[in-house]
Amino acid sequence: MKKKTQKVNKYTKEIENILDNFDFIKVYKENILDNFDFIKVYKVMDSLNWTWVKGDTRYFPDILELKKCAKQLLEQASSEGMKAKEDFFVSTGGFTAEFFYLKETKLLKLSFVIEEWETRF
Repeated sequence: MKKKTQKVNKYTKEIENILDNFDFIKVYKENILDNFDFIKVYKVMDSLNWTWVKGDTRYFPDILELKKCAKQLLEQASSEGMKAKEDFFVSTGGFTAEFFYLKETKLLKLSFVIEEWETRF
């Protein structure tokens, strides 16, 4: 019986090591980037004549640039939130990336905001 227990403990430790080194946040970011509707964002920006600014130049970003911007925001929000062990958000160009450091889990969120209102009391 001892040999079987040792074998189970060995595999348990190996699995724990794999999970400790697995980059879950990378998988979550990829999931968001794969499922977020960048075409819809592109169409909204086009219909509103929404441009971005680089230096002194206004331009209309293509879908690849929208994805690149979103990826950078997700990376910043998740890395800063994990480092500080608290909620963190960052936004630019209409995108907002939010990282929520919850007790039992973590939440990573990407949105494209054209209107928002909030009241605190």
